[in-house]
Amino acid sequence: PLHDMYKLVIDALPQLVWMEQAENFEINYTNIAFAHYFGGSVHNGRAMSDRVHPETRKLLADMRAAAQTKSHSRDVRLRRTDGKGDWHQVTLQ
Repeated sequence: PLHDMYKLVIDALPQLVWMEQAENFEINYTNIAFAHYFGGSVHNGRAMSDRVHPETRKLLADMRAAAQTKSHSRDVRLRRTDGKGDWHQVTLQ
């Protein structure tokens, strides 16, 4: 099916890709790069805010509010499994 073709393309991307529920922000899809960055299987319903560095969590919350009306993009510090944070451009739609 077409859905499988999209998944193959998204899994081939080096960028971190995820989808989350609009109501509770729980993750319901991740690509392979996302799983590698955060370590192992991460498609477990955890919220993305759990993976955002504490210093930029409010920024992510502000982005979510702004993305309700239009696409929004900012640099956000994501926390790897070792606790270190790296900056990534995050786009919410």
